[in-house]
Amino acid sequence: MSYTLHPETIKLILEARIAFPEISYRKLGDVFSCSKTTAKSIVERAAKTNIPLEDLVKLSNDELKKKIYPNSNPYSYIPEPDIDYCLSEIKKHHRTVKSLFDEYKANHPDGLGNTQFYTRIKEKKKHS
Repeated sequence: MSYTLHPETIKLILEARIAFPEISYRKLGDVFSCSKTTAKSIVERAAKTNIPLEDLVKLSNDELKKKIYPNSNPYSYIPEPDIDYCLSEIKKHHRTVKSLFDEYKANHPDGLGNTQFYTRIKEKKKHS
């Protein structure tokens, strides 16, 4: 989800859900100027926290946002390569960036693509 609601709006949606448990997601969306899908997503994310809605709405805006959007970076699961190791290996005559990338991909098949891998190596070299 690239779009996140302001914590105050989240609180209002959750408070409405507390006061009117049978309210439809469409109605929640209409009242708070968001889509029914967004309203449903907020309620479902709140349920996943295993914290009662009554307690969630009492949290500060920052705490609430962290609970509802625990990780807003969709790529955070991708492991970063050990750039320092890579640079030390490149100094050896038998290692290339391609061989290091192949090694990285063998260990992390869902990891970075070659362009991002090469870019990280290049940036680190530039700042070393």
